[in-house]
Amino acid sequence: MRRDGWLTSERAGRQARYRLAPIVFASQDRVERQLRGDRPAWNGSFSGVLYTVPGRFRPFRDRLRRSALLLGYVTLRPGLLVATTDRYDELAAVLPAQPAGSQLLRTKLTFSADDSHRLAAELWDLDGIAAMYRRALAEFDERVAEARQQPPAGAAALRAFAAAALPLYRAGSADPDLPAELLPADWPAVRLGRAIGRAFAVFVPLVSDIWTRSQLVDTEAMICVLGDAHLDVVVRMSGPLSEETDTPASTYFGVGGQAANVAAWVADLGGRSRLIAARGTDLGADLVSAELARRDVELVGPVVPGNTGVVVSLSDGGRQRSMLTDRGVGTALAASDARPDWLDGCDWLHVSGYALAHEPMRSAAVALARAARSREARLAMDLSSTAMIESYGVASFRDLLKSIGPDLVFGNEAEIALIGGPPDGEPGHWSFSQGELIVKLGAEGVRVAGRHLPAVPTVPVDSTGAGDAFAAGYLVGGVELGLAAAARAVAKMGAMP
Repeated sequence: MRRDGWLTSERAGRQARYRLAPIVFASQDRVERQLRGDRPAWNGSFSGVLYTVPGRFRPFRDRLRRSALLLGYVTLRPGLLVATTDRYDELAAVLPAQPAGSQLLRTKLTFSADDSHRLAAELWDLDGIAAMYRRALAEFDERVAEARQQPPAGAAALRAFAAAALPLYRAGSADPDLPAELLPADWPAVRLGRAIGRAFAVFVPLVSDIWTRSQLVDTEAMICVLGDAHLDVVVRMSGPLSEETDTPASTYFGVGGQAANVAAWVADLGGRSRLIAARGTDLGADLVSAELARRDVELVGPVVPGNTGVVVSLSDGGRQRSMLTDRGVGTALAASDARPDWLDGCDWLHVSGYALAHEPMRSAAVALARAARSREARLAMDLSSTAMIESYGVASFRDLLKSIGPDLVFGNEAEIALIGGPPDGEPGHWSFSQGELIVKLGAEGVRVAGRHLPAVPTVPVDSTGAGDAFAAGYLVGGVELGLAAAARAVAKMGAMP
């Protein structure tokens, strides 16, 4: 596999360490984009690679063809590879030095629109791939129907999940990543991506018991979470927002808030959770309380006259999101309301950074953090938002964080850099020596004490709440469970499990 370009290796004494080559990750990313319906732009021309390789250098020629296939090229005729996007530089980067007498040239081919459609259908066997997609979808629908009628459990559920999902991934890997202009109007790739999301939704709850046992979850630990519980509206746009007219989108409505999300994921992953939050007096507050109770989250905190908060998340294909925030009564928790018995039996107090943004909640958060310390509970802090930190004042927020003294700090790269953390991952630069730093890298995974751990592969649908799921998994069962929970969160709409 190393000779074929799938793996890279490095020597460490008498041992060799192997890693997947960058071209494999590029291929995986291509499959994920296809299943989401994200297609490359089409400029009306095919990009080509002309090559000649002397017969005695057959290994180089075979390596060239295999690498080109991973990047989306096909053979138009001997010595000519074509693709719909120019990947020449990526191809050249993964090849060894060209042997003597060989040539590798970039070219471009332009045809009429009709000829381009015919050529694409023939070269990439679009009819055959579409038929394979439909067979995989029909088989998947049958397996889901069986699982719903007679839900499997334990190892049988895990096998059923693999049997349902893996054919969908295999079918997706055959997609040639063509521009939408060259595909049939009823191309079923997006249906395949949605089916994979349904596979997670149907089967993951059935394997939660074996998952919990395999991850060594501490089911007795109580994780207390301080922050907001509000209503979430997630909007997954099909493309750029069109001004003064309609933009097609998928939407989700449910309970959310960073603290509520963490608490719900803790309970879902097998732990015990208690959410400390102010609640309103409107209909939204009743919805929030009922949903959290349904998810086995214990809810404590004052009832404050006013409206429940609402956050609208604009999701970009499961990779990025922007938020419009109305916190409602979420910030109304005051130090005078805080009760020490809310922390009874608490092993961890996880504090959302949003709890420090405004008074009176800031004083309540500091008081509860000190009370947790006096009860020998450990403290975790999520930095939550660069906008919030900048609004508070970077230097002031840094001083406040130091005074709280968390044992564990979660943040993305921008948040960590803003408060003086190490953007390059060198733990010695971290100024809060008492804290363990967890840097969330989105689709790239996480960095823990300077060590990079990749994300669990998944098909992203909506990234809202992925960081919250990771934090919950980390507190309940460690970094592996955190990464697995984040992968589950990304594969579905909405931030709750």
